[in-house]
Amino acid sequence: MSVPEHVPGLSERSFWSTALEVLRPLWRPFHDTVVVIVACWMAVVTSTAEAFFTPFRLFGVLLPVSAVAALVVTPFLSTVTHRVTGLRRMSMIPAVLWLLVAVYWSTTPREGDHVITGSWTGLVYLIAGSAAAAYGAYKVVMPPLPPRPVERYPVDGV
Repeated sequence: MSVPEHVPGLSERSFWSTALEVLRPLWRPFHDTVVVIVACWMAVVTSTAEAFFTPFRLFGVLLPVSAVAALVVTPFLSTVTHRVTGLRRMSMIPAVLWLLVAVYWSTTPREGDHVITGSWTGLVYLIAGSAAAAYGAYKVVMPPLPPRPVERYPVDGV
């Protein structure tokens, strides 16, 4: 798109920089909302998939595949949301939503079906995923520590 030639003193660079300055405050809330919604959707999908993988067996042996996935994915959702949006409180939402979905899948409905059973893999999944969600939320909510002052000693050792 070219700049209208009848406007004196308006170059193409200043036109686009002005347009970006005008649109940036309008774009940021929409961008942050979309990022948080996508992170929440990923939290629901991963928590559901991990819940269904709790009884995973290989050659008859229970493997904690869902616990390992929860340890990796759950803090990742919070930290990526914080890095992309810069919002500390909003980036806790995926971790809390992951925990709510995991608790939902651990309850027993009227029909009596269990998704997360009382086996050791189900318990490890719930404990490890909750700890990972708490770690991710803690890492995001707490501001970084200021750098320590460096003590300088004289050369002569006094």
